[in-house]
Formats: sequence, C-alpha cells, structure tokens
Amino acid sequence: MHIEVDVSGADLFHENYTICVSNGEGFIRGYKFTGEFINKLKENYKNKKYTRLPKNIKLGKFKVKIYLIVLRYLFGDLFSKISENEFTLTFCRDFPYHENSILRSIEHQLERVHNKKLNNIKCSKLPNFSDAHHYAKMMYNDKYNYLSCYCNISLKDIEKLLILKK
Repeated sequence: MHIEVDVSGADLFHENYTICVSNGEGFIRGYKFTGEFINKLKENYKNKKYTRLPKNIKLGKFKVKIYLIVLRYLFGDLFSKISENEFTLTFCRDFPYHENSILRSIEHQLERVHNKKLNNIKCSKLPNFSDAHHYAKMMYNDKYNYLSCYCNISLKDIEKLLILKK
C-alpha cells in the first residue's frame, strides 16, 4: 500500500490549515486547524509551557513538531482501519529545510509507535490527481466541516506530547 501526506494552506499557524493522509484507495483522514486552537498553541509556546521542547526552539521547528504530532494521530486513525503492515509513503515538501528531520521522525513514528514496516519514504510534490492533495484542498475550503474525513484532535491530545508530566 502507498500512503500520501499533503497539506493545504499558507502556514500551519493560519486558520483552516489542513493536514491530510490518504491510502490511495479512498480512505482519507485529515485535520483542520481552527483560529482558537492556533492562538492557544502560540500563547503556550510563547509562555514556554511546552516542557518537552528545547528551551530556545525556533518557531519553524515548533510548527514542524506540531505537524508531526498531528500526523501521529492521523496515522493512528488510518492504521486502526487498515490491516496492512508494509507500505511506502510520500509526503509533500511543505516545510523547506526540515525535510530530513521530518523524514526521520515519520520513519520513527511508523516503525516504533505504530509497528509498521516502511519500505520506502520520499519527500516530493504530489500530483494534482492525488487523493491527499485533492482532499487537503477540499477540507481547507470546507467552511462548515461537512466532509466526513476529519479526525478529532484536541489541544489536550497535542499537549500530551509537548508537556512533561511531573
């Protein structure tokens, strides 16, 4: 099986930014950022609430971390519905200069967290006919969240992976 990951939106911290995962066979899962969610993330980042991050993490790396956490939940949802254990993956070039760290993190997530065998992973522009590309744009433009492919991820879910428990 081949999995694709794409996003739609100018910046992860802009309202309606969408991350989408597809298995290429009609199973799509995605997450769309709300303004309130983004504002809370930025506020907590600014106030250094996230104790699992390096002290002086730059905003660009923080956005990549949020992207990877959302992907972790989207992959988990996808794998709960699919029994295959081996696949290839393509993710779109949406975070310039961070491709290698994203690649390594995705490999780690899939093999260690989700116990899946990754045969090949690459970072490249997805074709316009790609399900992930198509649905990411549709979700971004879905003003009333009518599509049924959204994954519910709360701020609390994200923060579980950003805050050390005392």
